[in-house]
Amino acid sequence: MIHLSKGRKTLLSKRNRLLKQLFEEEIIDTSTYELAVSEPLPDEPHPLPQIAPHLVSRFYQERNGLYTRSTIDRGIQTHIESLAERWSNEFNRSDIRNLAILVIDIPTNQVVAYCGNVHFDRKQGGNQVDVIQAPRSTGSILKPFLYNAMLQEGSLLPKMLLPDVPVNINGFTPQNFSMQFEGAVPASEALARSLNIPAVTMLQRYGVPKFHHLLQQMGFKTINRAASHYGLSLILGGAEATLWDVTNAYAQMGRSLSSNSPSPTVSQGKEAQILLETENTEPINNDTKQTSRNHKSNHNKQKKREQSNSSPISIEENSEETTSAKAGAAWLTLSALTEVNRPEEIDWKSIPSMQTIAWKTGTSYGFRDAWAVGVTPRYAVGVWVGNATGEGKPGLVGAQTAGPVLFDIFSYLPSSSWFERPTDVFVDAEICRQSGHLKGRFCEETDTVLILPAGLRTEACPYHHLVTLSADESHRIYENCANTEPTIQKSWFALPPVWEWYYKQHHPEYKPLPPFKAGCGEDSFQSMQFIYPPMNAHIKLPKQLDGSKGFLTVELAHSNPNATIFWHLDDTYQTQTQDFHKISLQPAPGKHSLTTVDGEGNTVSTTFFIE
Repeated sequence: MIHLSKGRKTLLSKRNRLLKQLFEEEIIDTSTYELAVSEPLPDEPHPLPQIAPHLVSRFYQERNGLYTRSTIDRGIQTHIESLAERWSNEFNRSDIRNLAILVIDIPTNQVVAYCGNVHFDRKQGGNQVDVIQAPRSTGSILKPFLYNAMLQEGSLLPKMLLPDVPVNINGFTPQNFSMQFEGAVPASEALARSLNIPAVTMLQRYGVPKFHHLLQQMGFKTINRAASHYGLSLILGGAEATLWDVTNAYAQMGRSLSSNSPSPTVSQGKEAQILLETENTEPINNDTKQTSRNHKSNHNKQKKREQSNSSPISIEENSEETTSAKAGAAWLTLSALTEVNRPEEIDWKSIPSMQTIAWKTGTSYGFRDAWAVGVTPRYAVGVWVGNATGEGKPGLVGAQTAGPVLFDIFSYLPSSSWFERPTDVFVDAEICRQSGHLKGRFCEETDTVLILPAGLRTEACPYHHLVTLSADESHRIYENCANTEPTIQKSWFALPPVWEWYYKQHHPEYKPLPPFKAGCGEDSFQSMQFIYPPMNAHIKLPKQLDGSKGFLTVELAHSNPNATIFWHLDDTYQTQTQDFHKISLQPAPGKHSLTTVDGEGNTVSTTFFIE
């Protein structure tokens, strides 16, 4: 046998000899012989196309040979693959070998680009792994969904101050990526900057089981263990999700803001479609692992299970009120995400040609996964960068790796104007300018902003107090001294002591409450508070390099920077501090009581356990 692409002269000669033999034996006539001899040989076989190879492999496994027509846009797919190869070559210098991209057209709810990985032809480095389907640690990529949910239920306002201080929750001590604390940060800013401690305190307030249930309702199929398994780490990458589920969830948020009802061809389901309807199949989504017949059966079974397993924390999506709240919360959330600093070192808002993009990054523990997801009214784009083997690499950070890829993709895709603000959804509310809470009794500076009606149930500003001051405002005056000297009353913005300790370092305009005038009674405000350890903390002392027992460092914040603090461990005096109230102790295993006293006689105590 002679191959078409090899020995073409030999093949031509062999064919012509056969034709001549047929002519001489009068099997064919002269005209047929001459026409056949003049006919050129068939073209050389063309190589099989290698567009979306991971998707093709997936269809081969899942469709069992059925005729399949995808929703992929060939032009977008080809460009995305070329872009991915270029970025992959850049990342390879840092030994980062894998990259995945998913693009969903939001108006049609269809996948238009599916790049499961790069360098499919390579047999090493995990390049044949379809990362779009692979569960990976989420990092911070789930934070917007918690923010959205709390806005929707009315337990959060966009500018409400959240604590950003050291916390210890049953041994869980989250840290910000910067390893710094700012005392208090507005919720929208905390989201845009992806601060971890505010996110953890938000989840603690919202409830892990409720958020866990919400994620499952949104289609996160790999978050399938009990809520107690994840705990508060759920919001910081303690769970695994696929790029498919993550991008779909962001697309859902964008789709909830669609001002027009979907056309009949648009899928009404949550999940984006990747197969078009043919005579051999019906539209299916990512959840299929079987033939179309089994898919329909499983879909019906799943629908029945969801109906039978409804719980008190389920979200009713059919009511008009819920739909409006969902759209309003989505608009506020995506608006906050437009404030995330872009990889470009420019003021993109000052350039009219730059389109508005809501985007979020995520970085898993150990620098194993870098995420970036972006949303416009037209597209939801998800990017994952890392090593399929799970190997971490320094510098594998969402904003630094996946982020530039994301914006490179959006620079190619057709741009669109930003979402229109939903109508008849928001109400005017008077908000305290400093705290972001609803206006309290003593708030003097306020702003009128649009919030969801549910937000009217939130707490009024708890940080403004009416205080009595001396005429020169240098001291606070108690009632028993108010008649002995001239006084004034003034509204004062005062944060809790621990918040204040860090907040004033970043906000020079912040003025702590002046001290009480000596000899006028007891302070009704808590003038000092432990930063560490928190009440009932369980602490394990580290070992030093020589194997000996390490030390416990305790810290306290005081409203008066000049105060002298006297420290007592189990009623035994230890030392005194001034200006910086931090000491090291070496307590024995067991329960201990730590008490501090300032120069004015104010005391504060905490209890902790050494394991």
